[in-house]
Amino acid sequence: MEAVIARSQIIRKLDNISDLISNTPLIRIENLETNEEVKIYAKAEWLQFGGTTKIRAAYSIIRHAVLSGELDENRCLIDASTGKMAIAYATVAARMNIPVKLYLPDLTDKVELNIISGLGAEIRLTKGVNDLESLRHFVLKDYNKNRDKYFFANHLLNENYWKAHYYTTAEEIIEQTNGEVTHFVSGIGDLGAFTGVAKRLKNYNKRLQVVSLYPDNSEKSSENWKLFESFKNIPFLDNQFIDYELPVSFTESQKLSKEIAKKEGLILSAVAASNILGALKVAGEINIGTIVTILPDSLY
Repeated sequence: MEAVIARSQIIRKLDNISDLISNTPLIRIENLETNEEVKIYAKAEWLQFGGTTKIRAAYSIIRHAVLSGELDENRCLIDASTGKMAIAYATVAARMNIPVKLYLPDLTDKVELNIISGLGAEIRLTKGVNDLESLRHFVLKDYNKNRDKYFFANHLLNENYWKAHYYTTAEEIIEQTNGEVTHFVSGIGDLGAFTGVAKRLKNYNKRLQVVSLYPDNSEKSSENWKLFESFKNIPFLDNQFIDYELPVSFTESQKLSKEIAKKEGLILSAVAASNILGALKVAGEINIGTIVTILPDSLY
């Protein structure tokens, strides 16, 4: 009987959290446009529970694990992250009283570490390791020692990572543009968001153009683009959904972020600004259309 009550309570918590996630606004970028026939919209993903687009994926992964019986208050979620996914895991888990153990690079931003720690997650810092693939080796070593103790979320290979955006973010974009979206433009930094949105929009409209952004040759070593090449090898990133790629300068994105603040009132990180920059490049190549991009986070 106690087990039934406990399960009922954790499912109730899941349902309560779902009301806090999704339905983020689609903001019109008006003052940077030059062609009135081309509209640019940006999905403000930081304006939701947890302050990051990754909350959708974290919730989806945790929800499916709980419903399948793989995760509960007596089992610890374990995974690797380079920052924002860790915050998303810790945010959802804190509401559900689920323990979390996360492996992160030792160079992770101190503000992010304080947030993750403040949310109650256990942190393991890995010295000299900055990519997710290498971080996963540490997680697997820990996980394999005591599989009964852990649920390995393994988000890069977890289909619920991208399906969260397929069934929510993309559907919201279709509804918010009245189905008029013609281009989806984004870097693949948030792999789940890019994949999920691109697949759903392509299924909705085969003629819709999906444009992936990549760092130009002079900046491929930039910290913000360090995972670009490894992301391209992830199984569920299906290139058939990508129509073409565009180079984006991170330095130019940093400059644009200041202009976006002054003209649009949006305080964005350079990474989010790079998506706006890519959308503006596409806008300059077409005569008519509705372009949508993602703003995964703000400056804060």
